Amino acid sequence: MLGREGLINLMLMATGLITQPLHLLFNRIGVQIGLVHVLLPMAVLPIYSAIKEIDPRLLRAAASLGASPLVTFVTVYLPLSLPGVMAGGLLAFIAAAGSYITPIILGGDHDLMLAGLIGQQIEEALDWRMAAALSVLMLGVSTLLLALYFRVAGPRTAVAGHG
Repeated sequence: MLGREGLINLMLMATGLITQPLHLLFNRIGVQIGLVHVLLPMAVLPIYSAIKEIDPRLLRAAASLGASPLVTFVTVYLPLSLPGVMAGGLLAFIAAAGSYITPIILGGDHDLMLAGLIGQQIEEALDWRMAAALSVLMLGVSTLLLALYFRVAGPRTAVAGHG
């Protein structure tokens, strides 16, 4: 799909948007495309769950009180869906931070993410101290984001899926 004669390049060339194939493998663009493909469902499902729980009568009430669609979105829809958006972002971030295989396959040796760097420190450099420090850093960032989510969304929302 991402190769020089892959589906994406063939479609872009057929539409005339590009004249030469793009380099989508063994670089950061390939890694980003691959991670979005893998992690998008993890982000979308909690967002969908939160949006599904919003009572449509609230949106109709805002419209009947004279709120424009933009004002209704900003003042009603967005605050009610924010816990789902945050949960989806948190799940995708944690999975992306620990992603090991996708960046290695699509990015090669030149484009390492944190999990790949930890693996490299253990396997090639034999620097266990650096690997441990990077692991603690990854754990700390994930824990901070989780604590921030609990602080903003509340523990009941995080566990139950809705407020």
